[in-house]
Amino acid sequence: MLSSLIDVTESMWPPSDRNIDHLYELIRRAASSYFGCDIYPTINEKVANILYVIAKNHDFENGNKRTAIVVSHTTMMVNGIYIIIEPDELYHTVIEVVESVPRDKDSVIAALSNQLKSSTKSMPRPFDNETLEKISEIT
Repeated sequence: MLSSLIDVTESMWPPSDRNIDHLYELIRRAASSYFGCDIYPTINEKVANILYVIAKNHDFENGNKRTAIVVSHTTMMVNGIYIIIEPDELYHTVIEVVESVPRDKDSVIAALSNQLKSSTKSMPRPFDNETLEKISEIT
């Protein structure tokens, strides 16, 4: 399914260091907390936030929606969850996110979180915690 979304005629590469740094910051913010409580307590809420902010922030000249989809899928897979959404449905969902007004951010993220919750299944985690720590040290 991802390959059907990634196969494009317009290139989105190469991204600049600024693009990559900002992308990293957006992803990191999804795991932030406030007074010791996660702002987005569930993996679905975290990933919904990641998809929202990457798609809406337009860090790249081209490919923001695709980047949001790939990062969301990857985040879920690393956490042992597989997203089961048809490509057309996923495309229309991301378009709705991009076209939403900023004041509706919380309700859009809540709707995305609910959609993810109802469109996922568990899978074996591809990496154990030790491997993930080693990967994070590289980046």
